[in-house]
Amino acid sequence: MKSKIVILVISMTFFLRSNSQSVAFTHIPAWGSSENLKGKVTGINPGEYKALVFLYFEGGWWVKPYSVLPFTSLQSDNTFTCNVNTGGADIYAGRYIAFLVPKNFQEGSGFDVADLKKRFPFAYYCRKPGKRTIRFSGISWTVKSMGNFRVGPNSNLFTDSNSNVFTDQEGALHLKIICDKTADVYRCAEVVADTSFGYGTYRFIVRSRLDSLDKNVVFSPFTWDEYADEDYFSEIDFMEASTWGEQNGNNMQYVVQPWNVSGNRHRFTIGPDENTLHETTWTKDSVLFKTMKKDGTLIHSWVYRGDIPKPGRENIRINLWLNSADKKPSLPQEDIEIVISEATFQSLLPAPVIRAGKGEADKVVLTWESKVSNHWYRIYRGASEDPVMAKPISGWIPGITQCIDTTGDQGSHYYYFVRCSDNPEGSNNSGLASGYSHPAEGWSKGQVAGIQTAKSPDFLVYPNPTTGLINVSSIKDATRNFSISIYNGQGSVVQQEDLNEKNEILMVQPPGTYLLKFREDGKTIESRIVLVI
Repeated sequence: MKSKIVILVISMTFFLRSNSQSVAFTHIPAWGSSENLKGKVTGINPGEYKALVFLYFEGGWWVKPYSVLPFTSLQSDNTFTCNVNTGGADIYAGRYIAFLVPKNFQEGSGFDVADLKKRFPFAYYCRKPGKRTIRFSGISWTVKSMGNFRVGPNSNLFTDSNSNVFTDQEGALHLKIICDKTADVYRCAEVVADTSFGYGTYRFIVRSRLDSLDKNVVFSPFTWDEYADEDYFSEIDFMEASTWGEQNGNNMQYVVQPWNVSGNRHRFTIGPDENTLHETTWTKDSVLFKTMKKDGTLIHSWVYRGDIPKPGRENIRINLWLNSADKKPSLPQEDIEIVISEATFQSLLPAPVIRAGKGEADKVVLTWESKVSNHWYRIYRGASEDPVMAKPISGWIPGITQCIDTTGDQGSHYYYFVRCSDNPEGSNNSGLASGYSHPAEGWSKGQVAGIQTAKSPDFLVYPNPTTGLINVSSIKDATRNFSISIYNGQGSVVQQEDLNEKNEILMVQPPGTYLLKFREDGKTIESRIVLVI
């Protein structure tokens, strides 16, 4: 008997998952309304099937319209209408799911949505958690509103009040936790971007100081994909400002969820700075976090190379909420405010794959892949796998996929990175650039005999040897003019330039050995460059 039942279930499951059968929603209730949910099915005889509808609220699925009346009939035109607002917090449901099941289908002791998804065709929809929208930093945001129902994170009250969430005359976003003295509660704030961005660089400028927040307050911009509930919602916390109830200690952290997996959370301390810049670059290989001061000085950075979330239908969210058990800060009767001046996204070119050959004792041969001939490349070298700490050893070089580093200190262990750009400035302002490549390890054993490289805190010459393109880079901003002269083997000047920019690309004809002389304020630096065919 058991074998016959198993065979019947397998046969039915295969039939019901046929590609010719589908379920789709034709109307989703507006947030906070009591409208009905509507849908349509295809590929079946409506007299032989019915719909089974659920909504999701705060961790649980609820069958609709009622547990005692769980099924919804199909009309002759294959449509269905379900009353999904029959009480409680139904009007604030975050998700709907509707299954197409046989008319004789019953479930004895309750329904398991995860199991039903494996067996029957379904439609699935996640709603934005509010109806009020605002415009900030060129992006449309939905303001989270849950009435008087406490919801996550950490069972707080969220409101779309104009007092809690608003933009000022300068376009900055204000989020507030408001102390409602009448109701003796605190009302928190959250906004959700209406656009999904995926891989790229996310930047937030926070006008407010983050070191002086109450110990029970949490502020964070992050990604969240409601559809990815089985993959930790693809959550990346670009930064979280909080001491998590502790009076002292670290007040900031970067997180790739789940936070409780070793290596997924990185904590540090930020000081009394305003207008801090928080930048996160998310690629398929890494998540790179940076926090900087207003002038660009690096405060902290971290690179994560663990289980990288994949893009889906995630959105940026920014929230301000309470982590305390009784939901009351240690500074009662005070409103708490965070001001965000800017939230931007920049897509990226794919980063090339770089390889460092350890081969010869006097140089490191670097190669990288390129599928496009008109891109520019820049090489970075550092003492760790953190690309933020790596320094450029080249300017932006056009069209080359190999170079040789002869400038390292003997015996040092280096990590190399490469970035590409579709423009010679390497700037996202005038085009696209990639993030950093995955690091390649290499050893530098000193300099090639007979070849000298400019050793100056001001200038770099790269690459050496070269095929004819010489990149001259000023490490610091060129506040004064400087000149460069190129001499051939007979001592004649073949090129002379007065340079006012930080970087310059010069070209001479290979093969040969050329002498470069830099002059700035009476100081002369010489460097010999070998050109090869």
